[in-house]
Order: sequence, then C-alpha cells, then structure tokens
Amino acid sequence: MMTTSSMLTEASATPAAHLQPIIVGALESLSQVHKLLSDISQEQYVHICTPHMQSPMGSHVRHVLDMFYAFKLGVINDEVIDYDLRRRGAAIETSLVAALVDITHTIEWIDSMFSSAGTLSTALEQVVSVKTEVCLSCTVSVHVESNLGRELIFVASHAVHHFALLATIAKLQGVCLDDNFGVAPATRTFLRQERVE
Repeated sequence: MMTTSSMLTEASATPAAHLQPIIVGALESLSQVHKLLSDISQEQYVHICTPHMQSPMGSHVRHVLDMFYAFKLGVINDEVIDYDLRRRGAAIETSLVAALVDITHTIEWIDSMFSSAGTLSTALEQVVSVKTEVCLSCTVSVHVESNLGRELIFVASHAVHHFALLATIAKLQGVCLDDNFGVAPATRTFLRQERVE
C-alpha cells in the first residue's frame, strides 16, 4: 500500500485532487486500527477492563467496521447506505484474526474502488440515500440524501471517536500506542500548529 504522502503527491495533479484526501483519511483510519490489532493478543482484544469500561476492544472494532460495511454494501448494491445494519456477535467482535482479515479486505476494497483518478470525482460525488436511527425513546429511522464522499468522511470520522475509546482500553492493558491513535485530524492540526508557535 502507498504511503499517505505519496498518495497525495501522486493525486495532486489529477482533476479530482481535492477529493483524494477523503480516501487517504479513510485508509489512514483503517491502517491505524490494523496496526493496533497487529500489536495485541487475542486475550487483550476480548478483555473487558472493568470497572472503567463496559465492553472489550472487539465490540468497538466491530462497530467501526459495521459502518464501513454499511457504506460498502450501499456502494456495491447501489442501494441505501443503512447504518442500522449491525453484525453483533459476528466473528470480528471476538476473533482478532477475523477482525484483521475484515480490516484488510476493507482497505483493499476502498483502495481499488476509488483508485482511479478519472472516476474518483464521479464516484465520491454520487448521490446516495442514507438510513439511520435517530431516537432513543422509540424506533425511528430516517432517510436522508447525501453523497459517497460525505459518507466516507463520516465513517472515518466516526472511527476516530471509537479509536479514542480503544486507546483507553489498550492503555489500561499496558499497550503502547502511536501518539496519533484516536486523535481527530483537526486536533492533530491544532497540535502541529501549537508546536510551531
């Protein structure tokens, strides 16, 4: 897989250059969690750090991958992106190996789906319908119009918030993490600027 800087440099001369960072951000997000999972054990993946946490890493990873899965299904089937889809109890929630395989397949799919600069703009600007539940007090799902670029931004951004929880779970188990893990892009920019001043 290409590095972030090489992907951005290569894409900067294309007509869809302004959209390439969306793909890079999604791939960075998935690569971060792949690296974390490559550095932990199966026991750490399913351990619940009570009383501080109520769920193990596997539950958060499964949930993050569910969002990417819903996005992928919506694209492949040219249908609604249904964020209400959940794979609770699936192997990716309890098996470190299964989660790593799922992440790898998702990275490969995004990379292949959006690698052609000629179709990147068309693909990411494609209008889609999104379905998601919006209430706690009753079961209500709404359908809204969006585009694939916006939804890929959403799933990558959503992942970062769960990565912050994963970072806490990992640290409670003595796992050393990269400083960027679980940090939002805007926060990373702020921290870079703070160092310059």
